[in-house]
Formats: sequence, structure tokens, C-alpha cells
Amino acid sequence: ARQIKKAQVARGAEPDRNLVRQLQFAFSATVPLFAMTLRSSEHLAQAMESRCYDPLADRTLYSRLRMNFHDWLIVMLITAQSILFFVIQSATITPFA
Repeated sequence: ARQIKKAQVARGAEPDRNLVRQLQFAFSATVPLFAMTLRSSEHLAQAMESRCYDPLADRTLYSRLRMNFHDWLIVMLITAQSILFFVIQSATITPFA
């Protein structure tokens, strides 16, 4: 609000002792204040939506990840594929003689 008041004074709006002038000055200061507040709330709402914020969802803590059956299966398949690749690769390479 102080920043907006200083900006209005810099633009030539002068707060006087006159009641009408004071109301005009207050109105000219509150319009940008409301616009700034609405813009800030819109940015906050967009940020919350982009992070899928749900106010009714339970809060969670970090949980430890554990290896389950599917993880071990993938590790074994990748290991078997790597071994098979190296076996085929070494069988196709002929040494220089």
C-alpha cells in the first residue's frame, strides 16, 4: 500500500486536507491494490493447480522405497539381456591373426 501511495504521489496525486480529495486519493490508491491482489491470487491458484493441490487430501511424509517382485524381475531381465549381448558380441568378433 505504501508503494502504491508513493507511486500515486509521484504521478501528481496529492493527498489534501479536503475530504473529497482524500476520498479520490484513497480510491485511486485502492484500485491498483485490488488489481495487484487479484493478480497475485491468480498466480497462486495457477501454481497450486499445476502441482495438483488438493486441500482435502491427507498429508504424507517421505516413505522409504522397497524393492518388490517387479523391480527384481526388471533387474534380472536387464542383467540377462546384458550378458546375452556380451556373449553374442564376443562370438561375432574375430581376432586378428
